[in-house]
Amino acid sequence: MNEFIMRHQKSIRGVLSGFDRIRFRGTLRWLANTAGMKNFLWTVQVLLKHFGVYSMDITNQIKAATAEIAEAAGRPVVYVNNSPERKEEIARQIAKQDGVTEGLIAVLTSVEPCLSYEVGPNAMLRFLGKKLPMHGGVHGNFEGEVITDLKTRPEGMRLKHTLNHNSLKMYNKQHSVLRIETTINNTRDMKINRRPEGEPEGKLAWRRLRKGVADIPRRVEISQAANERYLESLAAVETDASLNQLTKPLCQPVMWQGRRARALNPWAVADGRLLEIINHGEFMINGFRNRDVRALLYGEAGNPKEERRQSAAVTRSLRLLRAHKLIKKVPKTHRYVLTQQGVKSVTAILSAREARAAKLTQLAG
Repeated sequence: MNEFIMRHQKSIRGVLSGFDRIRFRGTLRWLANTAGMKNFLWTVQVLLKHFGVYSMDITNQIKAATAEIAEAAGRPVVYVNNSPERKEEIARQIAKQDGVTEGLIAVLTSVEPCLSYEVGPNAMLRFLGKKLPMHGGVHGNFEGEVITDLKTRPEGMRLKHTLNHNSLKMYNKQHSVLRIETTINNTRDMKINRRPEGEPEGKLAWRRLRKGVADIPRRVEISQAANERYLESLAAVETDASLNQLTKPLCQPVMWQGRRARALNPWAVADGRLLEIINHGEFMINGFRNRDVRALLYGEAGNPKEERRQSAAVTRSLRLLRAHKLIKKVPKTHRYVLTQQGVKSVTAILSAREARAAKLTQLAG
C-alpha cells in the first residue's frame, strides 16, 4: 500500500482504514446445522416429511404475536414486496410521515430468499442454496464460485471480485474517493491461531476462523492484508522498471532448495496461462491453493487417477513459480500469494501480452 501512496501522493489528501459496517446476528449454533435440526425435530416428534407444515405453523404464530404488538402500539404492519429494498429507509419514511420519534415505528414483513432443507432418498437433511456462477465457472474438487464483474454506475465505476461468497472490490466513489473494500461472509477457508473452543488451556493451533465476535481481530488482519495486496498490484501497473528488467531473470534457470528450476517462458501459452490464473483478483482475498489453480487450468478431472496427475503437474508449476520468487507460501497453510516482485513482473508481462503491436511501436518511437 505504501508504494501505491508514494506513487500517487500528489493526488491523495488522506487515507482511512476501518470497518464500513459490522452486522451482528444471533445464531442458535446447536440448531443451525442438519444434525441439530434432526435432533430438535425428533425431540418435538415432527417427521421430516412434515417439516414444511411445522415451520409454516411456527411462522404464523410469530406473525400473529408480532401483529398483536403492533396493534397494541397503534402502529402499522407493512408488507415490503421488494426484498432488496432497504428496510431502514422504509422505516425512516414512515417515522417522518407519522411523526414518530420514539418507540415502535412499524412492523415490516417480506418474503426473502433463504437456506432450506431437502429430504433425499436416504431421509438425510442437507442444506440447499448453492448457485452455479453465470461466468467464471470452475470444476473438480473446487467447491465455490469465482466471479469478477465490472459495473459503471452514476456514482462511479466498480470492479468486484468474488470467491466463495467473499468479495474484494474497488470503486471510485463519487469520482473523488478510491475505495478498496474486502467483505467476508464465508470464513470456512480462513484460519486463526487459537485454542479449541471450551478448552482455555488447550494447545494453540491454526484452526478454522469463526464468525463470532471473538475472531474479529483476525478478520481485520485478513481484510487489511487483502486490501494492501490489491493496492500494491495497482501500483505495480505503473512500475518504472523496463519489461526487460522484469522478465530477463525469469527467462533463465535458477537453483532453488538445491535443485535446478527451468526458465520461464512468459510468452508461451502454458506459462502465460499459469501467470493469468495466479493473478486473478479474487485470490487477493485469501490466496490460492493447488486445487484452485488445477480447476481453472484443467477443468473437471474425468477420474481420480487423472485428478492426481493434474495435481502433481500443478505442484511442479507452483514450485517453479516459487523458485523464481513470483509467489510465496502462506505460513501454516496450503495457500500461496504473489510476492511484491511477483506482482510487478506478472502485471507487466500480462499487460505486454495483451498490448497491440501498433501501440508498442508507437511507444518505442
